[in-house]
Amino acid sequence: MNASLGVGLLANVGVSVPATVDFAREIEQAGYAGVWIVEYEYDATALAQAVAAATDVVVSGTCITRAFTRHPISMAETAALIDCLAPGRFVIGLGTGPLKAADPKLDMQRWGQEWDRPVARMREYLQVLRRALSGEMVTYQGEFYELQNVQLDPAPPSGHVPIYIAAGGERMSRVGGAEADGVFVHLADREMTERSLEAVAEGAKEAGRDPSQIEFGNLIMTCVDDDRDAAYAAMRHWLVDFYLNMPSYQKVIERAGYADTANSIRERLASGDVAGASASIPDALVDEFTVVGTPLECEQKLAEIVSWGTTVPIVYPFPSRGDWLECYRRSVEAFAPAARL
Repeated sequence: MNASLGVGLLANVGVSVPATVDFAREIEQAGYAGVWIVEYEYDATALAQAVAAATDVVVSGTCITRAFTRHPISMAETAALIDCLAPGRFVIGLGTGPLKAADPKLDMQRWGQEWDRPVARMREYLQVLRRALSGEMVTYQGEFYELQNVQLDPAPPSGHVPIYIAAGGERMSRVGGAEADGVFVHLADREMTERSLEAVAEGAKEAGRDPSQIEFGNLIMTCVDDDRDAAYAAMRHWLVDFYLNMPSYQKVIERAGYADTANSIRERLASGDVAGASASIPDALVDEFTVVGTPLECEQKLAEIVSWGTTVPIVYPFPSRGDWLECYRRSVEAFAPAARL
C-alpha cells in the first residue's frame, strides 16, 4: 500500500462524544495516520479539537464539516486555535452538506442558509479561508464575501493548515485542484475516482499548480466480519439507511450502470419496504462501492482502492452485528497492517 498520508479512520458514527475521544487514542496507538470526524447535527470542528488535544501524533480532521454554516473567517479562527493545540495535525475538510427538508411543502434547503451557486461560492470561500490562515492582513472583495483588514490573532503556528473539500462532481473537483490541498470523494467506484482525479488535475494545471501535490481522499464504507454473508447483508442495509434513500446517491449508482437497482430502491422505499430495498442491491454494487467481507478480503480491497490513486484512504466502519464500538475495533484490527506501512 502506498497512501501518501497513510490510512485514517472515521470514528464518530454511532458512539458518544467521550467514547470517540477515548477511541481516538486507540486508533493512534494502532498506527493509523488520521482520526476523522463527520458532521451530523453537531459541530465536527469542536469534536476534532477534542481529538487533537487528546492525542499526540495522529492527524485530526473533519470529513466533512458544512462550509455554509460558518463564515470562512470563523472557520479560519477555529482552525488556528486547533493548530495551536496540535500544530500541523489538523485538516479542514469542507463540503456543502446534504439538502434538508424543513417542511414537506417546501423545496429542499440547506438549513435555511444561502448556498446557491455552490461551486462559485466554494471557490471564494477557499480563497478567503486560505488568505486568512496565512496570518497576513486580508482584504477581499468578491461576489459572496467581502472583508477589509482582517488578521488572525493568533495565526496558525504550523504555518499551514491543509484544506480539503468534498467533491462529488467534476466542477467541484476542479475547484479543489485549483484552490485546495486535497479533495474527498465518497461512494466512489473506480470510474468516478478516475473522473475526479482528471478533474482535479485539470483544475490544478489551470491554476498553475502541480496536480501531484493535491491529495485525493476517499471515505470508504466498510464492514468487516468473518461471516462474509453477514457483512454483505449489513452493508446492503446501511447503504439504504444512510445514502441510497437520497436522490443524489441514487444518481451515483445509476451512472455506474445500476439504474434498475435505483428504481427498485425508490419503489420499495415509497411503499415502506426498507428490507426489500436493501435486498434488491446486488453483490456487484456492494463490491464496486464499498469494502466488505473477511479481514483479509477487506485489506486486499482497500489496497486496490489505493492503487486507483487514493492518497488519503479513510475507513468508514459499519457494524454487522449492531455494536458500533465493536465494529470500530474490528476495523482497526483488520486494517492495522496497512496503516503501519
